[in-house]
Amino acid sequence: MCTNRTSGAVVIVAGLWSAALTPMMGQDPECLPWEQKHPAHAPSPRYGPAVAYDSARGVTVLFGGDGYPSYKRDTWEWDGDDWTLRSTVGPPARQHAAMAYDDSRGVVVMFGGVGLQFFGDTWEWDGVNWTLRSVTGPSPRQSHAMAYDSDRGVTVLFGGHGPSGDTWEWDGSQWELRATTGPAPRWDHAMAYDSRRHVTVLYGGVYGSSETWEWDGRVWARRTAFVGPELRMAHSMAYDSTRGVTLLFSGLGPEGDDSRTWAWDGTTWTLLSEIGPPARLYSAMAYDSARRVTVLFGGDYWQDTWELPSCPVDSDGDGVPDPDDECDISDLRSTIVIAGCDTGVVNQLFDDGCTMADRIAGCATDVGNHGTFVSCVAQLTHDWVDEGVITSRDKGPIQRCAAQADVPQPHVNGRNLSKGESTSPTEPLGRR
Repeated sequence: MCTNRTSGAVVIVAGLWSAALTPMMGQDPECLPWEQKHPAHAPSPRYGPAVAYDSARGVTVLFGGDGYPSYKRDTWEWDGDDWTLRSTVGPPARQHAAMAYDDSRGVVVMFGGVGLQFFGDTWEWDGVNWTLRSVTGPSPRQSHAMAYDSDRGVTVLFGGHGPSGDTWEWDGSQWELRATTGPAPRWDHAMAYDSRRHVTVLYGGVYGSSETWEWDGRVWARRTAFVGPELRMAHSMAYDSTRGVTLLFSGLGPEGDDSRTWAWDGTTWTLLSEIGPPARLYSAMAYDSARRVTVLFGGDYWQDTWELPSCPVDSDGDGVPDPDDECDISDLRSTIVIAGCDTGVVNQLFDDGCTMADRIAGCATDVGNHGTFVSCVAQLTHDWVDEGVITSRDKGPIQRCAAQADVPQPHVNGRNLSKGESTSPTEPLGRR
């Protein structure tokens, strides 16, 4: 079957080793580190507040926490310049609740937590008022984690102190128990939704070891065990949609808490920064997609506000950031080369980050035989002539090289490579 898109897989290529990408590759060297903000107003020092980013109104919403000597029930919003106290009424005072922003309905969803009791209630904040939506569903709990699945339009909840390892989803009107298998029961873990790969990412927690799990809406899959950040609990996570990675900050590990920031790209955990806010437990963190910064507040009774700017990662240097790049390891040679055969035809770059060579290589990704590959390339060239991408004269060299190619072969990102074959451009590519 013909395809115009290539796979993102990175594999062994005929004896040529290709390392897994890390978020730092292609990143702007002038990308700024964590920066402490100094607003005129701020929530009082606190421990275990809940936070979510409201993308419709462009503010980070914070509720409650333990503001020693008492639990808090205040609602604050951060717009990038200052914190504003929005409400002192609504849900009873609590800490260790979980919040997520439902962008389909424009409300912040909050569940559970602990104050004078364990809570099992569901509340929603519309920017003006809190509304109690449900007192049924998951059992009362604290130190659980939630994330909003924007593709399926549901808020996902897992675990917490008290219940077993259960997975629930809130659709805006009711909770549904979705799974009782997957990660082992735990609390003090963290979750974030990876909108690029359409999965909810879970890491760590008490009794959670250093496992990374992902929920696709049907089943949990363990992605790593004892690889990446060491055993971690009471950490914070948020999905940076500009970098296309899930960020993890601080928490308690075997050697105590630290101030390191890690990034998960779906394959590899990478240490993004060793310098940042002071180490702490139970801080609140959310990603501000409008301003492209990760916002962090409090934890361990701190009263400080920090931001980590996003720097778009362009792994192959084609000018298309990885989160928007359908082919983030593109064949960028100036002419189209098919299995060592140089067509002499200019290799053009499309707006989705794929080159013509990438799309031809995509024909080899799932072909059953050589004839299928040749037919797929013929269809591509026919379409490109119709679209004005190439001339009729250019069709011949491309189809002749395709006919001579020994395919299918091992490939990277849909590209066929022979050992030692370079993919570096000799001159800038034209953009289509």
